[in-house]
Amino acid sequence: MEQETINQRIKRILKEKNVSQSTLAKALGIHRASVSDRLNSDTQVDSFSFLFTVSKVTGLSISYLYFGNEFSDVESQQK
Repeated sequence: MEQETINQRIKRILKEKNVSQSTLAKALGIHRASVSDRLNSDTQVDSFSFLFTVSKVTGLSISYLYFGNEFSDVESQQK
């Protein structure tokens, strides 16, 4: 099974939380098309300000958005 990318995860979460790309764009201070371009790009979203804003809008942690769980693989390996 293919692992979900950050972009796919954010798109799924926005849909689950009923947050439109327009709402996210407004919170980021950018155009909706820019949000769409970032989320549909082959390049993963890695901008802290983008992830921070998605975190604020969705109520989910940056760790969850980035790694898909509350703990990074590095933290899990240390246990």
